[in-house]
Amino acid sequence: MARLFNNTKDFCFVTVNTFSIKSSKVFLINPVDPLSGLTLVWECEALAHCIIEHHKGFLYLFTDAAKGGQPVDYHYLLCSLVDISAPRKWENIFIDDRELIIEDVDFCDTHLVLIVREGRKFKLCSVALPLPTREGAVHLKELNPHFLPLPKYVSQISPGPNYDYYSSTMRFTISSPVAWLLALVILPARSNMMICVGLITYLALVSVLIT
Repeated sequence: MARLFNNTKDFCFVTVNTFSIKSSKVFLINPVDPLSGLTLVWECEALAHCIIEHHKGFLYLFTDAAKGGQPVDYHYLLCSLVDISAPRKWENIFIDDRELIIEDVDFCDTHLVLIVREGRKFKLCSVALPLPTREGAVHLKELNPHFLPLPKYVSQISPGPNYDYYSSTMRFTISSPVAWLLALVILPARSNMMICVGLITYLALVSVLIT
């Protein structure tokens, strides 16, 4: 069985992923009291991609684990309270939408940024944190996402080196088969965000400035 150690981006917990062809598990360690042991927070059958982040009392799980015993070919985002006395319950944040696939996510102290794909078109959007308290999963549009302007032809988007959880800047790498010039786009005032795009041959580094 393989093990992978990491930190949540806010450094509130150490995550320990154990995985094999039969199961995948995620444990938390409290770095303030490391001798308190491992706390199991997620377990599923078979080998699955499981990334856990923490934000102000909530755990967020990004995974492609099977649902209802049936394998899925996409990722989805779950949420659970950190401190619960009853058996842990993970809830879907978004209603499954095969027309809008979540490719990846990244967190900072104030925003959740999602890389989504609509058909063959990639998009980058942000949602303010904490998420509003709601009953059940919702469509992404109900959280008033702010979509950032991107080149017309984008083949891939991936999170950049966003090491500073409390920074107002988040970086993403955009791959495009079309070369384009340095651009600076300021989004509408209500989004309080700005995007800086720099050309590096066919790769662009995008900085999302959250003020």
